[in-house]
Amino acid sequence: MNNLIEFENVTINRKNKNILKNISFNIPKGSTYCLIGENGAGKTTLMKAILGLCPVKSGKIIFNNQEIKQDDLSEISALIENPPIYKNLSIYDNLKVISLLRNANLKQINHILEVVGLDNVSPKTKAKSLSLGMKQRLGIGMALVPNPSFLILDEPTNGLDISGVKEFNELINQLKNQGITILITSHHLHELESIADYVGILNNSQLAYSEKFIQGTQNIEDIYWNIVNTKSIGANNE
Repeated sequence: MNNLIEFENVTINRKNKNILKNISFNIPKGSTYCLIGENGAGKTTLMKAILGLCPVKSGKIIFNNQEIKQDDLSEISALIENPPIYKNLSIYDNLKVISLLRNANLKQINHILEVVGLDNVSPKTKAKSLSLGMKQRLGIGMALVPNPSFLILDEPTNGLDISGVKEFNELINQLKNQGITILITSHHLHELESIADYVGILNNSQLAYSEKFIQGTQNIEDIYWNIVNTKSIGANNE
């Protein structure tokens, strides 16, 4: 299978401590890879490493069959932590600002609003008046401005209610069907089951699990606890 991104024995240190150690996994093109783990497991660090925001001590990150470089970032968009929304600007102007910064066609803004489900809201609506779910949609819309082939989303469903999560997952599947490859993290494991093609588990600075996920027959929470408990028992017996 053709992989969009590959990690080859990637180790990242901070203050002489391993944040990630010998991480190796692949994300096939057009798939959604769900990365899970406790706070501090290194999920955000891994995402920042892809973006060149966190130096890699050893190993390689491969993008489109070659070691990732600065130019590749034009094909990658990320929503890490809070969406970079200008609260006092309108929905349209938020997308316009990002379009100008990324040298993107302004004519695509209306299409992006449609894709993220904000086409039924007046584009003149100030961002500060949007619900949390709508702000997340706007944030994803801003990430879609450069027409990325790879989308990175860090805890995008935090604070969303049940209907908001359902709508968000429908959006993710829609983007995947358009050929966008997605890396996403979440602490809400059950919510990932309708979007996951692959599941990876970070535990004790290492990738403890990375496998294809079969929707409807597997339970991500069960997988997670089986892996974590097994690793904990192994560590205690060393």
